[in-house]
Amino acid sequence: MPPFGVIECFYGLPYVNRDRVSYSDFLKGIGFQFYIYGPKGDESLRRNWKKPFSTHEREQLKAMHAAFDKNKIQFGIALSPQGLYTSLDQLTTQMLEDKIKAIDDIGAEYVGLFFDDMKSSPDMAQKQIEIIQIVEKNTRAKIVFCPSYYCYDSLLDLLFGDRPKGYLETLGAGLSSQVEILWTGEDIISQEISASHLRDVAKILKRKPFLCDNFYANDGPINCEYLRLAPPTGRERDVFPEASAWAFNPMNQAHLSKIAIAAVAKYALEGLDPINAFERATFGLTTNTTAHFILENAKKFVNEGLSNFSEEQKLKWQKLLPTGDVESDLIQWLSGHYTVGIDSIVDQSGYDD
Repeated sequence: MPPFGVIECFYGLPYVNRDRVSYSDFLKGIGFQFYIYGPKGDESLRRNWKKPFSTHEREQLKAMHAAFDKNKIQFGIALSPQGLYTSLDQLTTQMLEDKIKAIDDIGAEYVGLFFDDMKSSPDMAQKQIEIIQIVEKNTRAKIVFCPSYYCYDSLLDLLFGDRPKGYLETLGAGLSSQVEILWTGEDIISQEISASHLRDVAKILKRKPFLCDNFYANDGPINCEYLRLAPPTGRERDVFPEASAWAFNPMNQAHLSKIAIAAVAKYALEGLDPINAFERATFGLTTNTTAHFILENAKKFVNEGLSNFSEEQKLKWQKLLPTGDVESDLIQWLSGHYTVGIDSIVDQSGYDD
């Protein structure tokens, strides 16, 4: 099996640090091996990437690394240098080198270069290769590169412009074999991922893809209406070895996400069937009362959506839940705390750069 992990790369509110570092013990306990930090809401990694880290940001990132390192969970930092490949000059090159060296000094085992959700341009593949080559000279970390077109979903072309001809082929041929290339499957959120699909992608990329699985993500104006509390389906066990690594982009709810991720571990690494894996993960991570509540209502949370529940129903559910981290996630979701509007997407994306 490849290494499994988590990439915090969703839109909306990033996890609070207490919740994030709790993943160190959690991932160790389920047999996962890495955590990459790159939420869209951290402007120091995205919109304001050119600015040096403040003392506070640097110390916070060092503390994150230390928290994961204590359990031998590899820690990564994903940079999304908005606008860089359209304005790569001497000044921006120096800014990029400085930022990468700062990430390297923090001790990150992975450095992400994420060019997702940015406007198309005819020469973007070659420019991105040039940027990755600069990064390779300034880091000891494993590079994980997210292309601007990271799946075959036509929605990317609709939103950001048609993908340049031969874009993926150019990247595959031009990037060092040591660089990981991120892929999400056929779609942005792939309901199914097959081994044959990943083998076909590997031929184009000249390497196995680094899978970023958005199956549980719920960070858009529509998706935030739902909780992806479901058994791990649509991925036969033979698919996992076809990726160089398999990461999950979790829900915006840190502790509820652990249930879904633990179910994957029980399915992929322990061999349980998906339904049994989900049930055991649910009971293993919360109280019996909350576990029964989740299992009784999970299909409603997945299929019906928040707007279809009456205020009376939401309040009734909130009163049923005891105190705890998982319960707090549920209560806040029911109260609308995790709504991700279109303004957040526009503000945190690179579309206007």
